[in-house]
Amino acid sequence: MRPADLTLDLLGRGERATLRVQGRSMWPTLIEGDRVVIAPRDEYQVGDLLAFDVGKPSLTVHRLLQKDEGRLRTRGDGLEHMDPWLEPDQVAGVVVRVERGWRSALYNRWFQPKTLGAWRRRWRRRIDDAKSWSLVGNAVYLTYRTLLRPFAPSVRIIISTPAEPRLVEWAPSYRVQHGFFEPWREELAVTGLPLPRYTDETTYGVIVYDEVRAVACAWTSQWEPGYANLHDSYVVPSHRRQGLSRALADWVIDFRASEMTLVAALQAHNTASRSKNRAAGFVDVGYELQLRLWPLRNVWTRRFARPGCKHLVDAWARNADAKARR
Repeated sequence: MRPADLTLDLLGRGERATLRVQGRSMWPTLIEGDRVVIAPRDEYQVGDLLAFDVGKPSLTVHRLLQKDEGRLRTRGDGLEHMDPWLEPDQVAGVVVRVERGWRSALYNRWFQPKTLGAWRRRWRRRIDDAKSWSLVGNAVYLTYRTLLRPFAPSVRIIISTPAEPRLVEWAPSYRVQHGFFEPWREELAVTGLPLPRYTDETTYGVIVYDEVRAVACAWTSQWEPGYANLHDSYVVPSHRRQGLSRALADWVIDFRASEMTLVAALQAHNTASRSKNRAAGFVDVGYELQLRLWPLRNVWTRRFARPGCKHLVDAWARNADAKARR
């Protein structure tokens, strides 16, 4: 049973509940360590602090900003993007009182919450990467960060897959949507999934949802006739090793197979990504070396192709140049 279930049961009986604030999404209105008192209510006004359930272990407290035909739209005061629309039955109550102790006030007075939050997110991403990379991959990364970063060395493997249809299988517990990227940009910004850095009107992909949120995505863009660029697919850490990576790869290959060849590139030290793409049917067709001539800003680049694969490496290079121009 989740802690949120106990809170929901208490509020459902018409009683008040007290929660301790975690995270910094509501900074500076609420700071980590505060205690908020939540009371059930039938009507909500714009500006109220709502406590709602989105399937996480504890309730989420964000500010109500929009109402539309019964649905509600919220956002954390410390966040840039809006939350997805809420149904009224997801809302548990309204914050009616905030209790702030001297410890939390002192902590947040001397340590800038936004700065600490940025470092925390960066550290968590690094831990997630460390779990998926091999020992050699982590050693290369640490060496790069400590000794070689001024020179910005980069070794990327260029991969490609033949144009052949695939059979795509999704687990029954997942819901799948596919379409063009631009209409979904605002919705995806609040999911936590990484977005493709370069897009245009041809960027098309698939999003996978579990019962409450988006958990995986993959995108492709057609920069020129006959070839398409694959943006690396992504699965949230909690849903990895469940076959989603392979299903995403099969989907994008099957979608583009009838008309073009997929090309992509990935960092050589990311052994988990290399293994995933190799299992999906991608083959190494070449690699690219880059080195910055420090302290100058010039970058030395050299590309190599395997026998018979020069046209694929050239196509990827043209795609890379097209992305850079965007």
